[in-house]
Amino acid sequence: MNCRSFSKIGLLLVVAISIWATSCKEESVVTPDAQLVASYDANLALSWYNLFLEIDRYSPGYRPPAAARLLAYTGLAAYESAVPGMPEYNSLRYQFQGLDLPVADLTKEYHWPASINASYATIFRHFYPHISAQHKAKITALENQFNRNTGIRQ
Repeated sequence: MNCRSFSKIGLLLVVAISIWATSCKEESVVTPDAQLVASYDANLALSWYNLFLEIDRYSPGYRPPAAARLLAYTGLAAYESAVPGMPEYNSLRYQFQGLDLPVADLTKEYHWPASINASYATIFRHFYPHISAQHKAKITALENQFNRNTGIRQ
């Protein structure tokens, strides 16, 4: 990968992270009882990483270090999309020069699995534009499965 590819990847990361903003509920107020990321299980992330293993296995050109880089960007995007729901953790926004991330409106309540799901789906689609139609359908199916489970309209 060249520098131009890294610039595109960085841009995609910013786009994916900004998706988390779409998972907020209108006019909600954060209360002490608001759901934090820790109150959800890891099934969503595990399902996406299992799909990654399947897709990567059959995708030409994604061998180390490209696959490792993809995992790093995917993990970073998912982390940043949910870090406002993890009060004991900090954003990595200041660790990466030029990374411009949206700031969560803490007067609103967010559904963190929906945010993370959108992040994974977006990153997968952009990092794997050349995969088979079958694997593209699996990305959409997994995204829709979790959206249905969270009540998000498709």
